[in-house]
Amino acid sequence: MIEKILIDFTRLLYEIPAVLLAIGIHEYFHAFVAVKMGDDTPLKMGMVNINPFPRLDLVGFLMFIWFNYGWTRDTPIDYRRFSSVWKSIFVSLAGIMGNIILGVGFLLFLFLKKPSPESFFYNFVGHSIVVNFNMALINFLPVPPLDGGKIVGLFIPQYLKFTFIGAIIIFFISLTDFSRFVQSLSYSILRVFI
Repeated sequence: MIEKILIDFTRLLYEIPAVLLAIGIHEYFHAFVAVKMGDDTPLKMGMVNINPFPRLDLVGFLMFIWFNYGWTRDTPIDYRRFSSVWKSIFVSLAGIMGNIILGVGFLLFLFLKKPSPESFFYNFVGHSIVVNFNMALINFLPVPPLDGGKIVGLFIPQYLKFTFIGAIIIFFISLTDFSRFVQSLSYSILRVFI
């Protein structure tokens, strides 16, 4: 019993930083691209950084720890300031791109450096890869508050009113075979490089 508690605690030591980094990168890319596309709201709100803590939602964060994906508080973005719907879509997809870039970067690091499998850093990098690819894959779902849901909301604004219901749907998705499929796909990507 004590050994299991210690193992679970040790896992949290690398899982929590991996999740926080993935959240920080995801929201930073939303904010950075929004500013580049013409909305300075994230800049005025001090959100163009990778600090995850202002973005944390307690339930969403616990979902990340339990299931390797969840949700955060939205980066403040005024979509009315973009000159075309394509810019809005690009901003919505930016977080996904950030997670893919970070996941690929960690994959290349593992492939090139090959740290010891027993090391803390190896476990942190491996978990970061899984979390980032999970975030990228899940965020394509057309369910608010996920990025795919926000894209649908660009064309059907009333759709975004169902964010609370969307959060419940995400929870139930985490209990389905689809969730296990996403997890196995992320782990398969990791195994190719190790």
